[in-house]
Amino acid sequence: MEPVEVPRRSLLTAVTPAKDGAPATGLRALPLLPALTPAGRRSRVPPGRSGRVFGELRMRWSFDLTCRDADATAKVNFQERAGEILIHVDYRPFRGGLILNRLTGGEWQEEKLLWTPKEGNPADTINVTVETFESGRIVLRHPGGTENVDWTDAHTLGTCRIWLEGTVVRGAEAAEDSAELRGWRLYEKPSGFPCGNAKLRAKSEPGVLEPGLSFIIRARNEARTVEACIRSIAGLGDEIVFVDNASEDGTGLIAEKLKSGIFELKTFSYPHRLPKVGAAHAREVLSGGSNTLGHFYNWCLAQSGRMNFVKWDADYIAIRQNLAEMIGLYSLRTRADNFALWFSGLEVYTDGSRLWVDRESRHAEFRAFSLQHGTQWVNLPPWEEIDQRSLYRAQKLFYRKPVYLEIFRLDGTEFDDRGLFTEDRRDAERQEIVATFRKSGRLPERFREIASLTDAGLAETPLSAQEIELSHHFDKRFRARPKIHARKTKTLHPAEAVPQNEYAVFILSCQKNADRQRVIRESWGHDLDRLGIPHYFIIGRPAQPTQLIGDVLYVNCPDSYEFLASKVLAAIEYSMSVMNVDYFMKIDDDCVFDPYRFQAAEYSKYDYVGGGFAGGDNAGIDWHLGKCHNEQLDLVPYFREPGFNWVGGQYGYMLSRKARYLLVKQADRMRSSLYEDYIVARILAERGIEPVFSFGSQRSALYSDQWDEMSNVCLISDVPSAAKMREVYRKFVGEDAGDRWAWEFTGSHEAIWDWMDIEAVRQKLGV
Repeated sequence: MEPVEVPRRSLLTAVTPAKDGAPATGLRALPLLPALTPAGRRSRVPPGRSGRVFGELRMRWSFDLTCRDADATAKVNFQERAGEILIHVDYRPFRGGLILNRLTGGEWQEEKLLWTPKEGNPADTINVTVETFESGRIVLRHPGGTENVDWTDAHTLGTCRIWLEGTVVRGAEAAEDSAELRGWRLYEKPSGFPCGNAKLRAKSEPGVLEPGLSFIIRARNEARTVEACIRSIAGLGDEIVFVDNASEDGTGLIAEKLKSGIFELKTFSYPHRLPKVGAAHAREVLSGGSNTLGHFYNWCLAQSGRMNFVKWDADYIAIRQNLAEMIGLYSLRTRADNFALWFSGLEVYTDGSRLWVDRESRHAEFRAFSLQHGTQWVNLPPWEEIDQRSLYRAQKLFYRKPVYLEIFRLDGTEFDDRGLFTEDRRDAERQEIVATFRKSGRLPERFREIASLTDAGLAETPLSAQEIELSHHFDKRFRARPKIHARKTKTLHPAEAVPQNEYAVFILSCQKNADRQRVIRESWGHDLDRLGIPHYFIIGRPAQPTQLIGDVLYVNCPDSYEFLASKVLAAIEYSMSVMNVDYFMKIDDDCVFDPYRFQAAEYSKYDYVGGGFAGGDNAGIDWHLGKCHNEQLDLVPYFREPGFNWVGGQYGYMLSRKARYLLVKQADRMRSSLYEDYIVARILAERGIEPVFSFGSQRSALYSDQWDEMSNVCLISDVPSAAKMREVYRKFVGEDAGDRWAWEFTGSHEAIWDWMDIEAVRQKLGV
């Protein structure tokens, strides 16, 4: 029995078929999609559907096709392995309407017009649905009615690969989720062919790397841009690792001379000639060779000595204003957590004397990462990529202003050294632009001539709408669960079907509690690292801006007890303005947390949920007595509304984006409260958000309770000392807990990180 894949929801854009009718793999950052085999799910055709019902419904695919301008088109294709396209649906509202066709024997058949939108008022988005029935019949439902598809059968259609062009959203279906399936975070198999080295593997050991940011530059025959490239980033990071790859035009010598004035620059030589992207690279990878782009990139990365790095190309010229802003905003020189930062730039074409910027530039990549947390490249047949495990686990950040200018030469030598992969639409378009210019001297109308690479308007030039859309696509893709193969049931759970509901843990602490912080780092903080869950200690540092240094979020307020609410508010504001997580989890530094058990927690349905109850009929609260820096507060009783209940701060609580937004809107009230947990509940209750006590099947307990006799406990609070915290962790969680949970998942499941169908690529490239 073959694995069955449950239908998924996905957004794919800008994929163009090759001239022979075969599908392109799309943008380089959107690899070739594997064959999709939808699951048969029995259900009746919904009441009110037009058209004949052919027995029981077996399979159903639904698509929303969107076209918002005169040139737009949106297409759906069902393709057999042999290459024939059994169903080709093309929506072009301004040029006909909804078209049905098929590719048979390498030739397109006669188009059939299914539906024409109202004249002068075409619909932006329409829905088409393909349904198969037990009888073997197939129908296509569309705004104009139904169409029988009688040239194929349901079984054949069910084995087809589905690929999309333009803006197409595939309809959502119910998808299974469970604590067992959430164990994918512990799956260690890489997304491609591994190509690391011992020096690189050692980088993730504690104490090996220094804090800071390294720019990694790989170059071959870039003498015309290398000096401008390096000077444009000088002083913005802590290290520049420049690797010359057997250049023949003096690139390496130019970089070497710059070291006398750019002191963070380190130069290296990698003398091996590398195969170009595409078939040559695929042959080397699939034969098990080591002369690959992935091996080269990882060798370059191994020369870095800093915790974080940026993948920077030798033909990039920084837009310094935006690059400096991005580095500061995301604390790239000081942070020590696991992250992946997406940023982009503008393409600039030159004939040697004039410059033109492409206002529809597309790059679509994550380019800044944590080396400390093991990020590295793997090989795919046509090229290299960052191991997708890192992208799924890391906190995904996005900076949507142009950070660099990528220089393209119009003299015809642009692709001589790096090669090109024509299945990548961007490379194909660039090649066409260069060829057209050499033939006629013309450039696309979207190009704008600029006076120089320091043109003041470049920093304010917006990224293209398609680039922004792609960034949101990557956010959606990697903040959802990856594809999972359940071996026992032989079920393939699709990617993007279940959001991760990512959360970050903020640990309320202070400078004097360094011993507790150390225990947390060595125990359950390490477990959070293994799962890829970001976590930070909140510590006050008055009169200085909020900044992330290592795993400490320093906030601009005093570090004493009476400012707990101000510290939590500052962390909430940081999570909303800089981070990209769905939930904010607040925990005290006297807790022991089991993040593996918390995998079974339920919180995504609620805005405000916590591990335990506080409140009651007593109107006075005296927990602050003897703890405040201002001793006069010991004489000030704190009153609250009798009978009002809230989540006790010692039990831990989680806040959705909506809840955090409402709290930030009431910032002054937050800052004026002695008790952060009480004022959080008070503000949210006024907005109709009541607390939910317990994390679904999981809950919190006090150290004074008989916690070792309780079931479903994920957090123990009020542990009296750092030594006791270590003792409780060993008994409650266990130092081998991660290995046990990983073994349990990998024994019955496989996480499939990447969408590239290796066998399909092998056949396509003929290797």
